[in-house]
Amino acid sequence: MDALPVAGADSMVLAGSHAVHDLSITGLFWEADLVVKVILMILIAASIWSWAIIFDKWVTFKSLYNKVNEFENSCWSGEAL
Repeated sequence: MDALPVAGADSMVLAGSHAVHDLSITGLFWEADLVVKVILMILIAASIWSWAIIFDKWVTFKSLYNKVNEFENSCWSGEAL
């Protein structure tokens, strides 16, 4: 019997020895380069900051809406302002 060709034997050995990659969010983050990590952190900080602004505006508009309704009710009630 003939022996397996060298190229065939190498490909069989290499086929089972590939690196296993963690494709979870945290695995991808820890495997990323420093530049990617810095950009991701900046994006996360910008997202948190944006949601803080959105929440602040929502609270402000809700308060103004309540004040407008209160004023409108007192205006249409006929009482002295």
